[in-house]
Amino acid sequence: MIVVAEKGSVARAIRRAIKAPITVLALSGHLLELDFPQEYNRWREVNPQQLFEAPVKWTVKDPKTYRMLVETLRSSSNPMLVLATDNDHEGEFIAYEVLLAARETLGSVKFFRMRFNSTTPSELRRAWETLEPDLNWGWVWKAYFRHKFDLITGAIYTRLLTLSAREADRNVRLISWGSCQTPTLWFILEREKQIREFKPETYYTLEAILNVQGVKVKVSSSPIKDRVKAESLYRQAAGRLTATVEAFTLQREAERKPLPTETDSMLQDLTKILGVSAVKIMGEAEQLYAEGYISYPRTQTNQWVKVDHQQILNMLSTSFLAEHVRLESFNPRDGRKNDGAHPPIYPTRVYSYRDLKGRIWEYVARRYLANTVYGDA
Repeated sequence: MIVVAEKGSVARAIRRAIKAPITVLALSGHLLELDFPQEYNRWREVNPQQLFEAPVKWTVKDPKTYRMLVETLRSSSNPMLVLATDNDHEGEFIAYEVLLAARETLGSVKFFRMRFNSTTPSELRRAWETLEPDLNWGWVWKAYFRHKFDLITGAIYTRLLTLSAREADRNVRLISWGSCQTPTLWFILEREKQIREFKPETYYTLEAILNVQGVKVKVSSSPIKDRVKAESLYRQAAGRLTATVEAFTLQREAERKPLPTETDSMLQDLTKILGVSAVKIMGEAEQLYAEGYISYPRTQTNQWVKVDHQQILNMLSTSFLAEHVRLESFNPRDGRKNDGAHPPIYPTRVYSYRDLKGRIWEYVARRYLANTVYGDA
């Protein structure tokens, strides 16, 4: 039996957790990719518009891993596949790529899908005991459409922009277009324009400290743009020993406890807290997942589905956050988003080091406790 994982660290975790005579292979991301036939790669001879109707084909993206997979399949006396890639749309598509390579090698092959949301031994053993007989084809075709769309539109508009610029005697090597990068560039441009066009305005405020029955209260005026008016008001108030409060309002505010952690909110918070790029944080979070310390960190879900809170709290009760754990009572708050692939991000094993990964783990753990154990502030 041949198990194919998406990353080396996940492959090692599966080997440790599954006590069975299996061969575990590790990929390095995508095995195959879509491309146009060679005759469509002649930029000046092919009108970009033709690419809308051009055929696409599979090509090998990672020759070294592809050869390893083919050799393992051919040498196996029982070439049964277990596809243990990430449990999301992209992971499902990578599993499909492995299946295509296996069918190209053997003609037909029996396979199963192994799904897990963390790499803890108990989760991997549960996934092994509940292997699924097929892929989620809705996820496969959704990912296939995106890859094909990115290939076609990226090639067409990159060629169109680049060739048009060259014909206009612009000294350019390449103008790249992408379905994500181009809208992102627009947001950056708009923000930069706002920054450059911003003209700061000078304004003044009057501030005073009032002694209200022994309690000091700081009050301030609304912004005053007229300096002469501000100075006049200041002179009027400066010599006064008393003030009259004509009206006031009291407002009680409650801070809702956080929703379960999903990728976007984690990155937004941690870039501010740690002063580290989102790319760096995501890389470290994926290492924590691969090493079994947190659940899968790429998720848009903020609803709790099939998560054993008692088990997580028992684990956290052995950590440096033990004083914040309440095993007898917990009431998690749910959001409205569920991507259908992964649960929210939560801690799965105690990480005790105080490095960058440790700070990310602590954030995940503290936010989990705030969501699960505590009430609103």
